[in-house]
Amino acid sequence: MELISFLCGLSVMVLELAGMRIITPFLSSNFIVWTSVIGIIMVSLSFGYYFGGKLSDKNPTANRLSLIIFIAGLYILVIAVFQFQFLKFITETIDINIYYLSIIVAIVMFTIPSFLLGIVSPYLIKYVIIDRSIPENKIGSTVGKFYAISTIGSITGTFLCGFILIIFLGIETIFYGLSFILFLCAFICIVKKKYKLKKSLLLIYTSFILISLFFIIYYKKNPAQIIQNSIYSTNSPYQYLSVVEEKTNEGQIIRFLKTNNKKGAYSSKELNLEPKIYNNHYHKIFLDFYILKELKQNILILGNAGGIFLNSVLSDINKNTKQSVESTKFEKFKNIHIDVVEIDKYTTQIAKKYFNLQKSNQVTFFHQDARYFINKKSKLNSNKYNLVYYDIFLDSPICPYYLITREAIEKYKKIMSDDGIFIMNIIGSPSGIFNDYMRQVYTQFNKSFEVVNILDFKEIYKLNNKNAISNYVLVAYKNPNSIESVKIRKYFEKFIYKDIIVTNEVLTDNYAPIEKYLFW
Repeated sequence: MELISFLCGLSVMVLELAGMRIITPFLSSNFIVWTSVIGIIMVSLSFGYYFGGKLSDKNPTANRLSLIIFIAGLYILVIAVFQFQFLKFITETIDINIYYLSIIVAIVMFTIPSFLLGIVSPYLIKYVIIDRSIPENKIGSTVGKFYAISTIGSITGTFLCGFILIIFLGIETIFYGLSFILFLCAFICIVKKKYKLKKSLLLIYTSFILISLFFIIYYKKNPAQIIQNSIYSTNSPYQYLSVVEEKTNEGQIIRFLKTNNKKGAYSSKELNLEPKIYNNHYHKIFLDFYILKELKQNILILGNAGGIFLNSVLSDINKNTKQSVESTKFEKFKNIHIDVVEIDKYTTQIAKKYFNLQKSNQVTFFHQDARYFINKKSKLNSNKYNLVYYDIFLDSPICPYYLITREAIEKYKKIMSDDGIFIMNIIGSPSGIFNDYMRQVYTQFNKSFEVVNILDFKEIYKLNNKNAISNYVLVAYKNPNSIESVKIRKYFEKFIYKDIIVTNEVLTDNYAPIEKYLFW
């Protein structure tokens, strides 16, 4: 029975963590979704504990305990089979606020198994006390022992799922594994007491153990395709990653790097185009800044994804370094160094394999969180950056909050050279919630930099709807009055979005509720 307590505790935490990864490609991995999943599971467990205590007072038996565990495993098996179909259906057919949608999804997927696993602990403890004839003076230590074992199981499940299972197994395989564990627990319950053995239950449990084992083996070799037209997909420690290949009406092949089932993509590339030709116009704008900037010995790229922009810069460097050794131009490009911060090493591997990211001795990769990187870098006084490019998003089209707070922005400023320029890809619109969001980001930079511009390229995008959500570019100049900065500002003058309004709200590391600008 100790083993059952351990495995059920493990299952609860794996259900919570792996469940969040199921939802991520469809609802994203924002704080609202996490709150919904954790909240619903905790509420369900609470009701389960209460009902389990009541139920255990009515002659607890091993057969009844096994049925409770079996039904929990059966529901998780159903989740494993229908998870993607359900999530695709509900996200495509129900258009409601993310708060309500995430709660509905969490209720449907996690309420029943969490409730049933909540019943197990008090029921199991009461059964053990009766079955083993635990004396009254030992009941407290017995209860404490089983809660400790269950908690150790939860701790094991947390680290096992976070560090190993999600990386090396597909999400569907993890859920089939959970159902297998619970079916096994149900089996153990009934074989524990041979004189009360029910052959019908034994046959049912054995059948479902074999069914779940078959699915584990099958889906380990044939992982489910969450996103259509995927040619490669994997689960990294941070996200679900998928390379999608599509063919246009003109016969062109386009590859997308995606993390979710929505229309947007982290990166896109037409395979037959040169590195300096783009699917996304903001990459062209980024390259314009790079070309116009004369002093660019040190460049920082925050967020690399498929490496589309990095490839274009390397292409330009390679072209120029092919000049004669005597050329001053050669020396200027030879001395350029690029630091690339990309949190996920799996993304870099995909960029090299599927998006033809070039190798270069002039590039150093840092696979770590951008805030962690700038925190460390801001403590140093050497190798300041002439250009900082920011292109980091969550699964939703917003920046991680801790990268746009006043503290973070001051650190960006500190790691920049005196003539440094900060360039940021940002999603916005002339009105509505994305305009509110864009104004908040602009406000934070405006409080630290003397000159900040939002560049609007709707004419380049040729958008019919002028209020459409699209990519804007935020530019912050550390020294806006330098000769070079004045020249660059003049070049982009006609694209400056003049209707942006500074707000009074300050986002800090302690207070940065950016979700409210998008979801309320």
